[in-house]
Amino acid sequence: QHENIVRIYDIGAHNGLPYFSLEFIDGPTLSQKINGQPLEPIEAARILEPIARGLAFSHRSVVVHRDVKPANILLTSDGKPK
Repeated sequence: QHENIVRIYDIGAHNGLPYFSLEFIDGPTLSQKINGQPLEPIEAARILEPIARGLAFSHRSVVVHRDVKPANILLTSDGKPK
């Protein structure tokens, strides 16, 4: 578990179909926040640093996210990226 990675609570199958349940994130995606416009450098760095920490943690755990993009970065209601 890492503060900048969405938590997985359960993984399984129901009636032969796989499922997983995740932590609910109550804010927008990074893509929605930026809406095609660049962020101020300080704001971009504030968001990027914890994203990089989360990715580094997952890589140390031998998990690689192969689709990192703004639409897949979720922001909590207080702006924390996951």
